[in-house]
Amino acid sequence: MRIIENTINPKTLRWYFEWCDQVFSSRLQPGQFILIGVSFLVNDPPKFLYWLRKEIKKMTLRNIMVRPLEAMKKIEEEDLKEFFDLNDIPLLFDRRDKVIEAILSKTGGSYDRTVSELRKWLECGLKTEEEISEDDDDFIPIMV
Repeated sequence: MRIIENTINPKTLRWYFEWCDQVFSSRLQPGQFILIGVSFLVNDPPKFLYWLRKEIKKMTLRNIMVRPLEAMKKIEEEDLKEFFDLNDIPLLFDRRDKVIEAILSKTGGSYDRTVSELRKWLECGLKTEEEISEDDDDFIPIMV
């Protein structure tokens, strides 16, 4: 597998986790822990995950544990609500639930289809069908 310079990959993740093990663990109070989420988009997720797990086994971590998670299987309403909140997406609160419901209805919660649909919505500024001009023929939003 080719490692591209200046990217997050199993090698740089290893350095990062080792650094966290040394630096952060000494700053935690009893009962505290650090949760680090690392998302990735790759052409072959199972192969990447296998490679990452091999790298994790090589690590000598004394104070932290690293566990890669499987790819998200199905997007749910709470996932999208959190996405909108964390990314400060300007959408009226009373309209948010309708947009989320419409997106999930159209995509069935499929991760890839939901991401694609969100991109379309964001490119159009989350407009309603009436607000879209004639120039936007390739995207018809879900009525909300």
